[in-house]
Amino acid sequence: MPKKQEPVLDLKMLKYHWWRYVPTFKDHDIPIKVLETFDNLGFITKDHRKPVIINRKKTEYGWHLVVRLPPGISFQSVLRKKNYFSDAVNSFIVMTFDGVLQMDIQVNNLPSKIPYKALEPPKMLLPIPIGYTPKGVEWLDLADAPHMLVAGESGFGKSNFLHQAILSLLPFARIFIIDPKQLDFGYLSKHVVLAEEDEQIYNLLEGLNKEHDRRVKILKKAGCVKIQQYEGGDMPLIIIVIDELAEIRDKDTHVMLHRLLRMSRAVGLHIVTGTQRPSVKAFGEAAGDARMLYSARLCYLVPSEIDSRMVLGEENSMAAWLPAIKGRGIFKFGMKLSEVQTMYLPIEKAKKIVNNMEARRWDIEPCAKRLLPG
Repeated sequence: MPKKQEPVLDLKMLKYHWWRYVPTFKDHDIPIKVLETFDNLGFITKDHRKPVIINRKKTEYGWHLVVRLPPGISFQSVLRKKNYFSDAVNSFIVMTFDGVLQMDIQVNNLPSKIPYKALEPPKMLLPIPIGYTPKGVEWLDLADAPHMLVAGESGFGKSNFLHQAILSLLPFARIFIIDPKQLDFGYLSKHVVLAEEDEQIYNLLEGLNKEHDRRVKILKKAGCVKIQQYEGGDMPLIIIVIDELAEIRDKDTHVMLHRLLRMSRAVGLHIVTGTQRPSVKAFGEAAGDARMLYSARLCYLVPSEIDSRMVLGEENSMAAWLPAIKGRGIFKFGMKLSEVQTMYLPIEKAKKIVNNMEARRWDIEPCAKRLLPG
């Protein structure tokens, strides 16, 4: 039987069509699809130059492509068409620019459900496990944010994520929960301060504003510009968690919340806000468009591209096209975008975890309306 002849690699063809010769990867046609998408979208200059892939690397989660854009084709013009590229390769894509276009193509599909488990946090002041990406667990240090917005349709994971964030943050900070719905956080009553009624919410925010002013005076006297420099030990980090911002309707309450959003980072006070639709009305018209003060944002499925842009920014409509999977969201922090699957935490399991934790909280003294260590 004649010996089977080995295929000959045509180096001349490889020089011009190297992306076509990737014999070992089942998704080897992804770079080709990216180039075809550039062509189909009309990315070509007047002198007939096109985007060129100058480097490509197969990764454990997909592909990393480096694309040179010719003069006349801007990064922003490509970024606005990102959904077309994602559809072409059936994958989530992260695009950044540092002189050349970097395309991080995440081919591996995320599981549709990930049961909650306690994770060992990296070295952070306020660690929150956002969820899983094809690369692994995505973490946020809330101290760097300093505030976080969580949005999305009811039933897709918003409140579930807030419970996870609270469990992760309890060992590192004192937590105050504003819950106008008055249903979900009672099991935490020995560990946090709960404000549910309108008057309780107002008193809490008034007390936290006074605590802010007290800390400013202490830091100023100590010659510190932020709490991380202070060594007195009597100012633990504070987290305010709000579940459904739109239910807070009092104008004065919104003004006090907005003041904390603007000024509280240096004194160690951080806010995590949940809402279905972060319109200006939800944030309180008296407070202006406070959305800009939330640097970290997590958006689950929303009903329209407009809603997605409200949360993720004007160029990011992708949350409107997420699959209808509970826990599936888009996480944005600075220029970074990731598709994540957040963990599922049943309330009964959360209760068991909390029962094994040391009770620690602060209280509000009703008359003085100031914070007392508990």
